[in-house]
Amino acid sequence: MCSAKARRNNAQTKDWKRRYEVTIAPRRRWDNTVTRMVRVIDRLQERRAEPRYRVNEYSVLRSTGDIAAVRVLDISATGLRVSSVTPIPVNTPVEIQLDGAKIAGLVKNCYCQRVQEFQLGILAGTLQVVPTRLDHLAVLRRAKAAHAAF
Repeated sequence: MCSAKARRNNAQTKDWKRRYEVTIAPRRRWDNTVTRMVRVIDRLQERRAEPRYRVNEYSVLRSTGDIAAVRVLDISATGLRVSSVTPIPVNTPVEIQLDGAKIAGLVKNCYCQRVQEFQLGILAGTLQVVPTRLDHLAVLRRAKAAHAAF
């Protein structure tokens, strides 16, 4: 049986592990000695430049000749996250038609959420002009207004 103090310490350790990510890596110094470098990242800290707002809008995505129906999951002033049934390679230029506006962008990440569902992170803009602001979209304005109500 564990004591109450041991259970409390164990719970605090689990909470700490959930909140922080610790990376320990060897690092070679100038004099060829190897030291350990420790990096601690706070997982709860927001690292995005723009806040994301949840939406649930259906849209059309075009990429290199293919057309797919996608669902926009969230949107910010510089990008959006969509759900697709097919994966799209990173750095592929895409065009999304949302609320009558065409948004050109680049796929910045793609990961498999579950079978036949891939989530794409799209940065608005092209290779020449990155990023493009999405403040003019009615979807983003509605999402901001709904978020402000809470």
